[in-house]
Amino acid sequence: MTLRCSLNDTAMTVNAGLVGRRDVTQTLNNVQHVTSLVVTRNNGEQVASVTQFDPAKALVDLASLQVTGDVSGTSGEKGYIELTWLYPSAAQAGEYVCEVNAIGDVGHNIVFSTTLEIGVTTPTIDDLVNHIKDLENDTSSTRTKIDQIKNDISAVHSQLANCSKATHTETGILHCGDSTHWVKSGQWDRNNFISHKFQYPYDQPPIVKLGIVSLDHDNNANTRFDVELTKVDENGFQVECQTWADSRLFDISVSWISMSK
Repeated sequence: MTLRCSLNDTAMTVNAGLVGRRDVTQTLNNVQHVTSLVVTRNNGEQVASVTQFDPAKALVDLASLQVTGDVSGTSGEKGYIELTWLYPSAAQAGEYVCEVNAIGDVGHNIVFSTTLEIGVTTPTIDDLVNHIKDLENDTSSTRTKIDQIKNDISAVHSQLANCSKATHTETGILHCGDSTHWVKSGQWDRNNFISHKFQYPYDQPPIVKLGIVSLDHDNNANTRFDVELTKVDENGFQVECQTWADSRLFDISVSWISMSK
């Protein structure tokens, strides 16, 4: 339940209501400043207020009443106060009075006021059925959100578990050897397959990178060579060293590094 009381800058009227607004009083004097807005009920019980010196606050129903308000004139109105009860009951029924205290253009006090009667209506069966349906929809939506949050938490835990694992890394150098001892794969082509077993098996095939760090060759012919990674699994990898035509290689030193994914 929401009640709003405001003083507009143009028509100089006080507006109040639960749904919509109604104009109840006006003045020909030009209002310069609003000093306070006070809401009371049932013959003077102070409900809420906002002043030039104090922020908007509830004075009763503190467990369920939220109050906002402003008298600075920067909100598009000279001043306003808005009361919202989260769970209204019969205790909030009665006659409410909104009083706006202001100062005119020549310094005189001007007081605007309006009243609003709030009654109690017994809910119908249809009201209760619709309310139950709304609660069921809210419950279903909340469960869906909770399931999504659980999935997100599970994914985060999985990522954290992976991050907490120590990175498995191994390095070394392989030697292709003298190409005159390699296997001929054609009239002029020769290759040599070198297998390496990791010191510790990986959980899955790792990333393996190769690099040539030295090359010893016969300078009486063109230097032709190729080094290629041909196989990788959890236990090791295989490298193929190649040359062709009349090139002779005494050795190729291949640096390698393996890293877990």
